Amino acid sequence: MYLYKVVIFDWENCLAQTRTSPVVLSNGAERLLNRLREDDIKLAILTNGQPSILDRYSNFDHIRHLFDVIVTAQDVEEYKPHPEGIQLILTQLSLTPEDALMVGDSETDMVAAQTASVDTMLYLGEGETVTYSDQDIARISPTYSVRSFSEVLDLIAFES
Repeated sequence: MYLYKVVIFDWENCLAQTRTSPVVLSNGAERLLNRLREDDIKLAILTNGQPSILDRYSNFDHIRHLFDVIVTAQDVEEYKPHPEGIQLILTQLSLTPEDALMVGDSETDMVAAQTASVDTMLYLGEGETVTYSDQDIARISPTYSVRSFSEVLDLIAFES
């Protein structure tokens, strides 16, 4: 059993390491996505990038089917940190803010989710992305913070 019905992921430098060439999925990301889908958790991507940013990952077609909703800059008038993208995802899935968790690597992701009243998970990465000091994390105040995707299930799953 899970605390959430949908997990919304940021793409750039969260699910995918877009600063690398070629673009690769973050360590453990595909395993996590598959596990959540097997357990009937809905998945979404929210990115401030254009749709073409997803195609920089050459295997995106291999994982596209895992996502129920993908919202890019093309789909919204206001980008993160505005909550419009999160609200659009919730509307399309007929869910409430209490049903959702936003996983992102930036303060912008956290502010968008917090403004939408959605729980947050700050992905600190395993040396792959920008890291935050303890003071920054306290100021950003995510619901959770993780250094790897292998930690996610332990935080959002519980025994029924």
